[in-house]
Parts: sequence; C-alpha cells; structure tokens
Amino acid sequence: MTSDIGKFHTITLQAGVVRVGGNNFLPVEGIGSIILNTALPNGTTSNLRLDNVLYVPSLHHNLFSWIVVKSKAVLLAKDNIMHIFRNNDLVHPILVIDIRDKLP
Repeated sequence: MTSDIGKFHTITLQAGVVRVGGNNFLPVEGIGSIILNTALPNGTTSNLRLDNVLYVPSLHHNLFSWIVVKSKAVLLAKDNIMHIFRNNDLVHPILVIDIRDKLP
C-alpha cells in the first residue's frame, strides 16, 4: 500500500476500504503495479514489479505485507537468480528470474 500515486506504473481507480492496525479502516482509491529500484548485495540495482498494490491516499507510510507474498508464492534467491515457487511446491519453480535484469 502506498499514498504516493506517482509510484504507480499502472493504476485502475476503484473505491474500497482496507483494514490496518488497531482494527482501523482506510479508504482505498485504486489498485495497480509499481516498479521498485532495488539495491543488490553486489552494489548493482534491479527493477522489481509489485502487482495489486493499493492506493491509499490517507496512509502515512508505505506498507508491505510478507503475509500476502507468502500466501501467493515462495521466493528464493541465490547468486542473482530468483526462483519463485507456488505455495509449498519447492521442487518445481513456476518462474526463474535473473535479478540482474529488469522484470517485464
């Protein structure tokens, strides 16, 4: 979730609400994809696309949920290669990405 509409690569405006800490609800005004420029351990950078990011204008800080990521997939990275597995199947990756390159 972010309140910075400028971070979105794509966005679809839609109304809704999201529950945050303290059982509070904040209005959602859109959902889309953002591109993060991430720093790698070797000093280089790589783009990472996050989909289904909520646009919540009243949010004071960006929020990232590992619970949501873990519910969708398992990510393992070694030697600049990221393996993405569907849930508990750690034998057959659904995607293998060279994280030195830009994501689609």
